[in-house]
Amino acid sequence: MREKALTEIMGAPHRGSQLRECILRQMMLAFAEDRILRVSEYQRLCARFASPPAIRTEIGRLESRKVLILQPNKADRRSTEVWPTERIIRWYKDNIPELRRKLFRLFNELEMRNSS
Repeated sequence: MREKALTEIMGAPHRGSQLRECILRQMMLAFAEDRILRVSEYQRLCARFASPPAIRTEIGRLESRKVLILQPNKADRRSTEVWPTERIIRWYKDNIPELRRKLFRLFNELEMRNSS
């Protein structure tokens, strides 16, 4: 199912990678919370899968596949924001309508277990 989903997202047959999945997952989780992450944040969040140059390269590949858009941050033009494309937002809304609720429910359950 992951391979099929990545193929649909990437627009061509595509084998998944942990790095690519990390970038997509973090991008959409942040977007669901009305946040946009910077490239530097992906380098920190995905560090267990790859080095900063490899992460920047993968983000560039995803941009060329029209999965995400890179834009300079309005407040600090030295940093670059990573935005999901409309196509990806629609795909997530059509294919994973309850993802956000399930994830928040799971995170809340974990928080309650850890605080007990």
